[in-house]
Amino acid sequence: GVPWAKTAIEALAKKGILSGTGNGLFDPDSEVTREQFAKMLVAAANIPTDNGVESPFTDVKKTDWSYKYVNAAYKCGIINGVSETEFDGTARITRQDVAVMAKRAADRHGNKAGSKNGVCRHGRNRGVREGGC
Repeated sequence: GVPWAKTAIEALAKKGILSGTGNGLFDPDSEVTREQFAKMLVAAANIPTDNGVESPFTDVKKTDWSYKYVNAAYKCGIINGVSETEFDGTARITRQDVAVMAKRAADRHGNKAGSKNGVCRHGRNRGVREGGC
């Protein structure tokens, strides 16, 4: 376990950023996947998940729990795939990917750093009002 992280985990869960592994369980000792981290970033940045955009990733199916988060993160330019058509969401996320994705999310959504007068300046939705990106 990770008792030192309990307060932070509970605070993030309360905000919907962390949601556990299902059935009321949370496994802080497991590795984080690419799709789980995409969900965390989308939730933390309050990025809408009903944006109507489909990513080019053939391995992310509409029936996957992560579908709406991966598409939202893709639309905003926060994530890329491991290839043009593959996201590999169930793969363990690397520290490099965490750093890159977190930087992109911060640039685009952290303290309005990615906007000018409330309009997105980055990603696949340039020029759209904040909240739509």
